[in-house]
Amino acid sequence: MNKRNLLIGSLIPVVVLGVAFGSMAQAQSASGLTEALHKARVFPPSSGARASLVGRQAVIEVFHNSADAFSRRKAAISAARTLVNYAAGQFNTVSVKFHEQSGSTSYSEVIVNARDITSLSVGTIKLDELAANVSQVDIGPADSKADIFNKYLGAAEKQIDQGHFWEAEQIVDSAARIHGNPPETNGRFTKDMITLAEGFDTWGDPERAEAVLRKIVDHRETTNSLNDADADRSVQHLVDLLLEGKRYAEAEQLLTKLVSNPSLSKATNPQAYAANLERLAQCHIATAKYTEAESELNEVVSLKESSGESSISLAKTFEGLGDLYRTQGKRSDAQSYYKRARAIFDHAVVSRKLSEKIDYQTYHAHLRQIDEKLKQL
Repeated sequence: MNKRNLLIGSLIPVVVLGVAFGSMAQAQSASGLTEALHKARVFPPSSGARASLVGRQAVIEVFHNSADAFSRRKAAISAARTLVNYAAGQFNTVSVKFHEQSGSTSYSEVIVNARDITSLSVGTIKLDELAANVSQVDIGPADSKADIFNKYLGAAEKQIDQGHFWEAEQIVDSAARIHGNPPETNGRFTKDMITLAEGFDTWGDPERAEAVLRKIVDHRETTNSLNDADADRSVQHLVDLLLEGKRYAEAEQLLTKLVSNPSLSKATNPQAYAANLERLAQCHIATAKYTEAESELNEVVSLKESSGESSISLAKTFEGLGDLYRTQGKRSDAQSYYKRARAIFDHAVVSRKLSEKIDYQTYHAHLRQIDEKLKQL
């Protein structure tokens, strides 16, 4: 049984009992967390400290706390330790938000990883060392939405650098939940999310990778900013995951939508249109819709030739046409397109044009792949 089936199975009792049960359990969890926090006396009663549970993150809000920054971080770690001990394995992170005062937009948020609490408990890290390195975000009244998101992204990047992808995702999700999605001004959000998706995929969690990539694509669609290299890279990775999972209908639905997007149309952005049309052709080859795939790939060739796009890109399309004809048993046509692709690679490896040239390692990789396909004819 795979992870998705296990997850669905674990959710069945909740679905049967209804939404009310889920809400009650959430309320009881929040009540229990707050009670555990008060019993530990981490914060004085006057602080009004309260805890809640949002997914795999515990959120603590503290008011009227005048301690200095380092003391706040130590208090946040103590609070996190209390909750992690109270509900072991329930959180990835514990967020402790120190409000300047009730109703104020200024606050300082300390984000503690549950795995660091484990390290603290077994003695592999000291309290002062952890307090000096824990993630902290300080928000002031003059901070714009972009300023706020950049501060949270800085904290997330710190987690990414340490390979803590699940914790980094929670930081970004927390910021989006409270402040809304970021204004995509410099692409930092997309770049960080791409790194997150790649991290999840590398660590064997393609479902999380897919969820992150869908956030990127949805956000870029909302901000009408699907027409750059980072957006295209996200789409490619998402399509790769769907095709690897044999979820062809979902891939086809996504790509049909992108091909129809005005900002990615043939007239507005022929390069992006060709890229998405070529991906759509791959879906159609996989689902034996050969007529559609042939028409799409021939249109892609025409667009690439007329726009003067990289010869390497054209070679890959020729190879795709070879795959299409090989799948149908059309040996002669497949051989012709594989040889056309190989001729381009042969030229590129000795070309003096930077836009065409490829290194020998890349050249030999393509050559081996094409030769293997030719042997299968």
